Amino acid sequence: MPRAAPQPSSDFSTTEKSERPPHHNAASRRNSEIIVKQQRQARIDHEMQRAVAKVISEELKDPRLGFVTVTRTEISSDMMNCKVFVSIIGDRHVARQSMDALKSASGFIRGEVGALVKLRHTPELVFVEDRSTEQAIALSKTLERTKVIDE
Repeated sequence: MPRAAPQPSSDFSTTEKSERPPHHNAASRRNSEIIVKQQRQARIDHEMQRAVAKVISEELKDPRLGFVTVTRTEISSDMMNCKVFVSIIGDRHVARQSMDALKSASGFIRGEVGALVKLRHTPELVFVEDRSTEQAIALSKTLERTKVIDE
């Protein structure tokens, strides 16, 4: 079966030039790389938070551990360290005991998280008590008291 002959090209002087996407300079390329890194880091933070919370709630059997909630995690830019922010329900004594239990179990938690989150290197975990919930409750109570006084 014979092939069709190629069509002659049109006269370029009468046709419009095709619209080209704007040229990306080095600065915009750098900005987009930064955004991609931030998005990746946010995804890893979320996965670390999920994994640490799962290990604490399902695997740890330490009697010193109170009611602990992982509020957020912050992984360093080199992915070697991870701050784990935890909120602990209870008084200061319960919070101190829970923090001691988490610190002593950090190696175990790190190993379990390494199996759940696939990273080249599982970061060191540093537990930090997040008292923002406690502060929000105290602020709410203060606002309620001022509301009663105003009425």
